[in-house]
Amino acid sequence: SFCTLLAPTTIMHRRTRSAGSEPSVTGAVLLVGLLLVVQSLTLFGAVTVEGPTPNNNAADRPDLFDTEQLGDAAWWEHQLDQRLHMHAPGGAQPVVDSPVVDPQPTSAPLGTSEPSPAPETERTPAQDTARPATPAPDPTPAPAVPTPAPSLEEQETTVAPLADRTVAPSKLVHLKNAAVVVLCYNRPQLLTKALERIGKAQLSSEIKKYISQDGAEPETQAAAQSFTGFEYMSHPRTLPETLQLNSTLPDRQTKETPGTMYLAAHYKWALDEVLLKRKHTHAIIVEDDLSVSNDFFAFFEQLAPVLDADPTLWCVSTWNDNGFGAMFDLPRDQVFRSSYFPGLGWMLSRVVWAELSAKWPEDNWDHWMRVSTTHRGRNCLVPFLSRNRNMGDHGATASADFFNNFLKNVASLKDHDVREKGTPVIRHPSTLVGERYDDELRAVIAAAEVVMPPRATPNAATFRAGHHYVVPYLSEEYESLATMFKLHSFPRTHYKHVTWLQFKRAHIMLVNRRLSPFIPDAHRVAQAPALATIRATRTNENCHETCREYGKGLAESWHCDEEQFDFINDCEVLAEHFDGCPYGCTQEWGEDIPNMQSWDIGSKPQCLVTEMRPRCRASHPLTTRLCPCVSEAAAHAGNAPAPKRHPQLQVVAADLVDDSCGAVCAKVSRGVVDMYRCDDTQFAFISTCKALKKHFPCKSCSRSHGSDLPNFVSKEDDANHGKCLLPTGTPTCFGSHVASRRLCPCVPIQGAGDDVRRMRWKK
Repeated sequence: SFCTLLAPTTIMHRRTRSAGSEPSVTGAVLLVGLLLVVQSLTLFGAVTVEGPTPNNNAADRPDLFDTEQLGDAAWWEHQLDQRLHMHAPGGAQPVVDSPVVDPQPTSAPLGTSEPSPAPETERTPAQDTARPATPAPDPTPAPAVPTPAPSLEEQETTVAPLADRTVAPSKLVHLKNAAVVVLCYNRPQLLTKALERIGKAQLSSEIKKYISQDGAEPETQAAAQSFTGFEYMSHPRTLPETLQLNSTLPDRQTKETPGTMYLAAHYKWALDEVLLKRKHTHAIIVEDDLSVSNDFFAFFEQLAPVLDADPTLWCVSTWNDNGFGAMFDLPRDQVFRSSYFPGLGWMLSRVVWAELSAKWPEDNWDHWMRVSTTHRGRNCLVPFLSRNRNMGDHGATASADFFNNFLKNVASLKDHDVREKGTPVIRHPSTLVGERYDDELRAVIAAAEVVMPPRATPNAATFRAGHHYVVPYLSEEYESLATMFKLHSFPRTHYKHVTWLQFKRAHIMLVNRRLSPFIPDAHRVAQAPALATIRATRTNENCHETCREYGKGLAESWHCDEEQFDFINDCEVLAEHFDGCPYGCTQEWGEDIPNMQSWDIGSKPQCLVTEMRPRCRASHPLTTRLCPCVSEAAAHAGNAPAPKRHPQLQVVAADLVDDSCGAVCAKVSRGVVDMYRCDDTQFAFISTCKALKKHFPCKSCSRSHGSDLPNFVSKEDDANHGKCLLPTGTPTCFGSHVASRRLCPCVPIQGAGDDVRRMRWKK
């Protein structure tokens, strides 16, 4: 602060000098005084000037700035700061300003090619020490010193953690307080191989390592405790709480104790121990049948800053479900985002675990991680080329057939690849951040060539090297695509329903036409305008029966439409119809899904979604289905083109009961220049529980019949008071109800605003 006080005096003196004149006596006195102040501050510890020469690269130096933007006083404070560095013990060199470089260079979409390097501008000493119309204090400026490239240390401790890298990490910086946890039970031979690989991986000596055994099987325990550098923990293998309760309820169906329940309990205990009790910042989870690559920890170290900086991410995984080496090109240094939780060698932070631990499921934890109410739209970072190999052909969740058909065919980074080419570097981590990634993916898909599924055969004639292709598909078409590309029978490791493959150097994106936000409009398939999501009235009822019964109450003919299951096979939709799914929602297998279990299932009843194709005909004695019902009249009218959302749509809640939407939109016009009208084609875009809850205090949300919907029943003496109601039929702009307030779609009347402006101008 004392140095700042001197700055105005110095500025006034410097501005009175003419170019080329010698310093006055006053200037000399001030300069000597300034140096004495600096020396005094240094002696008393007020200014720290010891240490290495500061980095001269402007891109890494926040103290270098544009003098024209910050003004004279700030510019002189900056020059004073440089002199403090110049007077440091050890004779630090003068700082040479270099042009500020954008820390996020423009790259080809999704990192498919290297960005062009920023042009370097060489500056003269005069440019570095002088500013226009203000001569430098020293007529003989010091020679410029070449700017050194950032050292490895500087890259690893950079202020901007998402800056581009040029070298692989040689130590753990972002994961210096992380831990790796190896989970095991009773496979000592596999555990030994897994621990050997972890011990040989780069940077292994820098991370805390735990072995967590479920139970205390002697041979496995002996194998675990024989390794130095690992801390051993043992989790008591006990019967899950739900099954203990069931032993006292003989009238309910008894569920055989599955290994997946023990596994879920073990995961929770181990992660609670490492992240919540021992306070590690991150945990890397490895099961005993994984053989990790040499750069396993270096991979996590490079992506930890992206995970911590982007709230739309919640994990980093080293496993690509679609990484079949015999079929696809798998670049060693490229990473993508996945909405589908991959597991198998993955990392999460303590912050995320604190959220998950509080609601961790008793069974099928990995299925639970894949449902919308758990991940809440967050994604994982995944490499094209996996960083681990699965060694086990049996276990709690994998069969021998699944291992032979899929797991063993997933390629991973080999040791000789690292020896010959070095450790892979994830060069452009900033391109993986949410909005930027979405923008670039959207641009790639918009510019790509479209190949429809019947022609999408994987060969060089269809997909040419270096080109980008979009394959739009419907859910019912995916299985045939999967067969051609030798993929799983349902989409895995996709990002918002885009499955990205690299085949013979061609980029192929399989895009779901109903569910992906990235599908081009020309290929989008919208949900049926009059879709009614109906809960079955009893267990063991199929959706054909449910929809027929629903139609009888309306004196109309309704049927189940299997194509519409895509829009209701979601935990959030189930929660709207099954009282919030109080015991949670998870993923299961079955054609009778989506549904909710009954208490007779033998455990707490959950809502269920599935990756299989649901069928209208299916039912189950222990579940109540959720069905997509469409009226016959609406189905016959479905040949008309789907409506498009108006770009200036205003969603307006009526402030009075018994107001039609025509009246509501007319009121909007009173306070604004533009005039508004109700557009009944826009009801499709506002007839959702989410839209109603945004405008009304809904106690619940359900379907009903009437031209005055969607609405909120606000009259207290009405039997439905507090409910929000969605239409099953086609709403109109002129419907109204004495007990309800409507939600209305209002759009500007084209040209009316100009007429209003002219009228107001005349007045």
